[in-house]
Amino acid sequence: MNTQKKALLCFYKGNILKEDMGILEYLDSKKFEIHLFNDVDENNLNFDNLFYLLNALFDKNVDNYEIYLASNVKEFIMIEYILYKQWIKGFLYLNNNVQHIETDNIYTLILKEMISNIDAKNFYLIKDESGIFKNYNIFNKDFETDKFDINFENEIYSINGENHIFSIKSNLKTNIIKVNSSDFCKNNIYTFHYDLNYVDNFLNEIEYYSNTSINEFAKNIGYIQSFFEKFKSILDNINSYEKELVKFKMEKELFEIGKNDILKIFLGSALLYLYNKKIYIEFIAKTLVNSKTLSKENKFFCYYQLKRYNFINNIEDKEIYKLFKLLYDNICEEYLVKKSLKKIQRYKRNKQLIFVFTSQFLSEHHAPTKLAMDTCYNLIKHFNKNVILINIKECLTLKGLIPMINVASANVIEEYYSINSINYKDVSIPFYQPDVHMPNDDEIDNILNMVKKYKPYLIINIGQSLIGDIASNIVPAVTLPLGMYEYSRSDFCVVNDMQEKEEYIQLYNLKEKNIIISKFAFEIKEQVKRYEKKQIGIPYNKFILSIVGNRLNCEIDDDFLNILDRCCKQLNAYVVFINNFTFNSNQKKRYEYLYNNYKNMGYQEDLLAIMEHIDLFVNPKRKGGGTSAIYALYKGKPVVTLNFGDVAKNVGREFCCDSYEEMYDLIKEYYFNKDFYIKQGIIAKEIALFLTDTKLFIKNIFNELNNSTM
Repeated sequence: MNTQKKALLCFYKGNILKEDMGILEYLDSKKFEIHLFNDVDENNLNFDNLFYLLNALFDKNVDNYEIYLASNVKEFIMIEYILYKQWIKGFLYLNNNVQHIETDNIYTLILKEMISNIDAKNFYLIKDESGIFKNYNIFNKDFETDKFDINFENEIYSINGENHIFSIKSNLKTNIIKVNSSDFCKNNIYTFHYDLNYVDNFLNEIEYYSNTSINEFAKNIGYIQSFFEKFKSILDNINSYEKELVKFKMEKELFEIGKNDILKIFLGSALLYLYNKKIYIEFIAKTLVNSKTLSKENKFFCYYQLKRYNFINNIEDKEIYKLFKLLYDNICEEYLVKKSLKKIQRYKRNKQLIFVFTSQFLSEHHAPTKLAMDTCYNLIKHFNKNVILINIKECLTLKGLIPMINVASANVIEEYYSINSINYKDVSIPFYQPDVHMPNDDEIDNILNMVKKYKPYLIINIGQSLIGDIASNIVPAVTLPLGMYEYSRSDFCVVNDMQEKEEYIQLYNLKEKNIIISKFAFEIKEQVKRYEKKQIGIPYNKFILSIVGNRLNCEIDDDFLNILDRCCKQLNAYVVFINNFTFNSNQKKRYEYLYNNYKNMGYQEDLLAIMEHIDLFVNPKRKGGGTSAIYALYKGKPVVTLNFGDVAKNVGREFCCDSYEEMYDLIKEYYFNKDFYIKQGIIAKEIALFLTDTKLFIKNIFNELNNSTM
């Protein structure tokens, strides 16, 4: 349903006729907001000032309106149609009192070229609303098809060697844009008929820091990010027309960059964060793969930044995953240069020794760290293995730093440099953390020499591991992926089910023998505390929905908030956020029922104690969060999630839906149908018992490995 308001701007020359006023009054009765500019002359009919006028009239709300133009000036209404037909909903030529104006320079040429064959007597034009004007002689032909070719969609005019832009929609797949002029070439200078000086200032900053030293970039990274945020704030408050012009101008700069790969990546990352389009991920990834100037460390740094962006923004695109594989393989091959590695035969390896590699090691509260410790614990406690746990520190490394927007780095616990074991439960796990930025060539050789010296029977990678994949050339390695479709060059990769196995084989051209099917298992922390609802500030008379996550403000969008708001309004729901979610001013007004029925509980050490008092675990569209959902299942609380990401993979189809609208219907069913709720609660407990059996998980993997021909 279209909720936009309708506004008509009428530019009238001379005294307005009664019949023309009747048309405007009729439109007014149809709830058009009429803005009449009466007795205009040539001096205030500036053809390329239309959007300045719209901004003056409607400020930041331009995109809330469908804009229509009317005029009794033939040349004005026709030129406005030619220049801005992509952005203006409809055009009406009031020819009861026909008026003319003189046009000069480019406008005369444009008019002559584009509509020399139009019959002025019948030039009435309105888009999509012709029924409103049924009493008048409307020009009803298919104007665009009859008069212009497909390139008319983008208004770039090359006149006397100068390119003029009034309206543009960019199209990267066809060399940025489609244009009218056959003699257009991308290196031409453009005249933008709109003030975009602030874009030039931003581009100058990007170019400067792409060509300065990396130390200067690192020193000024706070300033650069602040400058970017200010620029982004401008874009957040302009209309869609201007946004397209800005995007075109920046894309033009991006695709005209020559051999400066650092500038390509920096500007590409800015466009990625401003416009959130996968085409910029593709551009950056291809630039990295093809670069002859960037080091392998530069490529690996950028690779992890792209992985993070993809994870946070829930981009599930198989072409992107294939590109990531291509880039990762390219990086691996560069690290393998001059390394002479040979597989150690099975009978020469130590059957009791296993190396476990993890790319980040923090504390039990960090899911990958806990998975690493639980894996080591089970190997030691239940399978009588000797284990060496190595934090290879590859996650979001700053090694190879080059300029990008929103650079992120992983936390590192420096105290771990000075220890050689980790105490977990009732075992001591031998531990090593290199005291250099990784991946470091010397340290890689050091770890590879450890593998050669101690000859472990197997390497287990907790998530994708560059060093683990390189070391798989010495002894077999198995990878436990931490994200959707996470790629590995290891001998084996563990997936949840047959469907995921088939997807991995197809996506990465793997062989069946490379894939192990075993449902992931996670040990959860025992419940220590018991609460009453009153103690933790949860109302007794509400249907409690919980949302758990460390990045909720990044992961929760307006579509999800709308569902929660409807639940609060219609299902007596109360929402508990664990950790926190912060409402902005617009969200406070827009989702008032939710805003008046929620609680931020922050981080909860004893999550099971909180899950006792919730009714449903509700999951937004995100890739992570799989472990937290198991806490809800363990307490017999049903989960409601989209069929996407780690939560869906863990909890199974019984608790999935395909859209947010289906999610609301499912929550509604849980609220009203008590028998259904009880049945799903029983299923939840059964699934939780399976998902928390880490001993069985490790056993299944070993059985698969021992039965493998590899």
